[in-house]
Amino acid sequence: MKTFQFLVAGGLLAFSSVGIAGGGSRCEALTDGLLKIWPLATCDEFKQIKRVERIFEDTDFLYEAYPGAPSLCFEGQLTGKLGTLPITARALSALTANGFDQTVAAARGSQVITAASVVTVSSAQPGKKVKELGSLFFRDTAVAFVVNPAEPFQPYVYEQLISVSGSKQFAGSSASLQIEGYEFASPPEPATQTPPAKVVGTICQ
Repeated sequence: MKTFQFLVAGGLLAFSSVGIAGGGSRCEALTDGLLKIWPLATCDEFKQIKRVERIFEDTDFLYEAYPGAPSLCFEGQLTGKLGTLPITARALSALTANGFDQTVAAARGSQVITAASVVTVSSAQPGKKVKELGSLFFRDTAVAFVVNPAEPFQPYVYEQLISVSGSKQFAGSSASLQIEGYEFASPPEPATQTPPAKVVGTICQ
């Protein structure tokens, strides 16, 4: 079961400063990002957001093909700075179907993973009330490497996220984000045996 959970596990977030900027765009860097994610018991919350926002309607999700299977949706917590503004963010991700041939990757102890993610960003200025800024909707592609076979839940991940839509402050924006590191927490506790994954990126409006 643990092997199966890793093979279907994967999905979410961190960020590289590969921005998408057009003429007249105002871009801000996401810096000092740290991320941990963990599997959810169900995908119900992601399904609800997908229904309400009418996003990712062209996407095939693994929870549709394998109803009730474990580790198909994930929740995550992100901290960092957007420009000079301290932020926190909650991420929800669902694994998506893809046609990548995993043979070569598996022979090298790795796996290619694709997902869709909803990242809801809030301000986190000391002494001020937390304020939700809006959500960004991403398509994710990741490569996960099992560094220590004794710890199959702790793969080292390289992940790229490209935004497809946004809400509130992020409506009409574009974003390119990357994650690198041990993003999975198992169990979902703040103190884990590996440090958080690093997150960097650029958001343009």
